[in-house]
Amino acid sequence: MKVTTLTVFLLFAFSCSLFSQSKKKKATLKEKENYLFYEMGIVYPHLEFINSDGVENLNSEAANIATHRYAIGTGGVISKRLGYLLTLSNSRYDVRTHYNTASNTYNVHYVFDYAALDGNLTFQLIRSNPWSLLLKAGPSYNYLISGFQEIPPYEVVDLNEDKDFARKHIDLNFGASIKCQLSTYTSAFLGYNYKYGLSEDEKETEQGYNINAHMVNIGFSYAIAGLKKKQKEYDYQKQIKRLKSQLATKQDADEANENCLAHLPKNTSKDSPTYQEMKDYVDEVMSKRIESLGTNSMFNSLVVLFPSNSSNYYPASQIDLNNLLKALKSKKYSQVNITGYADMSGNKDVNLSLSKSRANKVSEFLINNGVDPKVIKTEYWGETSQFDKSNLVNNRRVEINIEY
Repeated sequence: MKVTTLTVFLLFAFSCSLFSQSKKKKATLKEKENYLFYEMGIVYPHLEFINSDGVENLNSEAANIATHRYAIGTGGVISKRLGYLLTLSNSRYDVRTHYNTASNTYNVHYVFDYAALDGNLTFQLIRSNPWSLLLKAGPSYNYLISGFQEIPPYEVVDLNEDKDFARKHIDLNFGASIKCQLSTYTSAFLGYNYKYGLSEDEKETEQGYNINAHMVNIGFSYAIAGLKKKQKEYDYQKQIKRLKSQLATKQDADEANENCLAHLPKNTSKDSPTYQEMKDYVDEVMSKRIESLGTNSMFNSLVVLFPSNSSNYYPASQIDLNNLLKALKSKKYSQVNITGYADMSGNKDVNLSLSKSRANKVSEFLINNGVDPKVIKTEYWGETSQFDKSNLVNNRRVEINIEY
């Protein structure tokens, strides 16, 4: 193994990685294009030995056995059409050969199991959605995991223990693949690859060898952006689940809602599913609380709940207020008492003013919908009268009591 050849290969792989990292500022398109890769295929190898005179003295052309290759890796884009593909593969070469001497013909059986690290540049030659044609080329660093040489009838040589056999070598890859986009994040590949073996000298004898191989592969890729999206969705759902649990035990539903929104990415749209799910859940919980605290069957009283530091009641209260209006229009009554409250958080003077605004908000709603202002009595008590110390939201309320 020549050190310079290995150095060139490592520099190539490292450069591809750096160049891709330098493009992250334009990641909107490219994150979709960066992918994880799995490939499998069949291999048709050809082994050549070159004697000291430079003459090929081994013929494997007619007796090879097609074997297998498996690969995993990652790829991505460098520019609009140029990309990279880094793979780690395992290939088995099963070769039955013969060579001739002046007096005899010898049959030899070789089996090689190689691990290979391939670095390829890819070029998108044709693109017509969902199909595209990719070309690729690059070096391949190969390391022998196991191998043997069998010379009938009895001799078997373990190539890992053969001091003459070079276990590491560099090849060149050339290939083409047809790619089909199956979905936003998944693609399928069908390709051909030719591995051209650079001649390696054996360590002790004056002869060289190389392994060439034809490969037909099928592969599948999954965009890294898809994995990131799934992880974000998982994180959101996990956060929502935790916050829903908090909502049932914490003092403040609004606090749980704000915590959820704080975990969403900046500039998250209010139309996003996660945002809407949490909002709907808070409204649902508020509805249940309002139902448990709300009106009795005769509409003698009603409790309207408010968010923290707000004089606008929860939307869930609107249904009860509408039903209260219907009851007031169908029955005679002498007085409507409206009393506003606040919770214990914040300044007392501010809370007193807030309780007044809440009482006036409900009063204005009733007056605007036909209730005589003369029968409405409005009071506000700030935080001076609480009836629920476990749930602050129950104290941010307006009580409505009807005198018939």
